[in-house]
Amino acid sequence: MPATAALPDLWGFAYLDNATPPPNWVMDTARQAGTFQTVCPGRRATATRNAAGSYWVRFPCTGTLRGVAHVTAVDATGGFCEASEWGLDNGDEVVEVFCFDAAGAPADRRFTVMFSTSSQPAPGRAYGYLLAEATGGLLTSYNSLAGVNSSVKLSTGFYRVTLPRLAPGSLAGSLQVTAVDIGAAPRRCKVSDWTYRVSDYTVYVSCYDAAGNKVDSRFTLSFHHKSTVYGGQSPPARYAYLLAPNIAYAGTDANSAGGVNSVTALGTGAWEVTFPAVGASLTHLQVTAFGGSAVYCQLTSVWLVSAANDLTAPVGCFRPGGAPAGSHFFSTTASI
Repeated sequence: MPATAALPDLWGFAYLDNATPPPNWVMDTARQAGTFQTVCPGRRATATRNAAGSYWVRFPCTGTLRGVAHVTAVDATGGFCEASEWGLDNGDEVVEVFCFDAAGAPADRRFTVMFSTSSQPAPGRAYGYLLAEATGGLLTSYNSLAGVNSSVKLSTGFYRVTLPRLAPGSLAGSLQVTAVDIGAAPRRCKVSDWTYRVSDYTVYVSCYDAAGNKVDSRFTLSFHHKSTVYGGQSPPARYAYLLAPNIAYAGTDANSAGGVNSVTALGTGAWEVTFPAVGASLTHLQVTAFGGSAVYCQLTSVWLVSAANDLTAPVGCFRPGGAPAGSHFFSTTASI
């Protein structure tokens, strides 16, 4: 167990830049970082393709039986990805990822992936996560202010998540949700709605099959406020997040470098998100759709960092089947 209350205990992020990697492919070295940088310097996050759309991602020296993973597909055609299982293997953390084409058939895709685990209370920090069971209830949970998170199934594919003590009296911070299925059934989960009462957040999560039908599914959910999606402040050196487009909650727009985040519409279901001054070095991005329909959102290609450290990310949203569609979305980035 960790000796301090620093957040997080263990973490890692990476970007699979090759959808058909050979075994133990070293993932994009400009877009990976984690605990392994200090615990086992010189080792890198790797990916192995097991079959069409099936991957193992290995974060060295990061293994634990706790924590959560998030995955975002990087695909302009509406192909999507989900998490399956993650856990300890010879001291490493291995995250299994399944990806699909827009119709739900297994398909090779690029994606971003992250893992994080925390264990100790952290007064003054607002961060939490959970892994929810498809039938309701929790398999894994963490709340930095010692609140007792909960998840309740309200109807088929529709869940109410409670995050006590984490709200600063307003809607502030950012959320990420990822579908989880150990049997490789295509699933997508998203934030349907988000409310607060005093210091408690209530988040409504909806899960769908490839055709857009509501379906029960496991999912991970992470909340972070003035930190990264994996709970870190130092590292990383910088972070930013944004709920867009046209969302008037000031607390959901943050940039640790003081830059003014922006989103530019490029066409139906397509945007360019800019996070100024935060692309310091090794960078990461996650995206989740927000709203009550079956539309889902992700990256359509890899993000870029300018000489001024401005990070630009292309985000696309899709109807079931892959047609572009308008939607709100949470986007979050970190760099160290």
